[in-house]
Amino acid sequence: MKEILLKGPLGERWIKEGENFRFLPGEMVVEDEKGNSIIRGGSFNLQDSFTRDGLLIGNVIKNITSALGIKTCLKCKQRQLRYNQRGLKLQAKIKRLFQ
Repeated sequence: MKEILLKGPLGERWIKEGENFRFLPGEMVVEDEKGNSIIRGGSFNLQDSFTRDGLLIGNVIKNITSALGIKTCLKCKQRQLRYNQRGLKLQAKIKRLFQ
């Protein structure tokens, strides 16, 4: 019988062919029963990218790429921080316009 491995923040679980299941938050398909690597599925919650200070653009991009199965590198992390700073500056400018 065929199976797939799902991994997420709560651990991992095997799902048998034909078995009904739902992805849990942050969970994605990782491999099949033969050990073949599969990176697809997954999800992200845009609301998780919001903070008390506003929307951090770098975090949104990271969440989207992670949901697509794209791994982050050092340059990606630096870009994320840079985009977050720019997003907060832009948000501050927009707030000043409406005060």
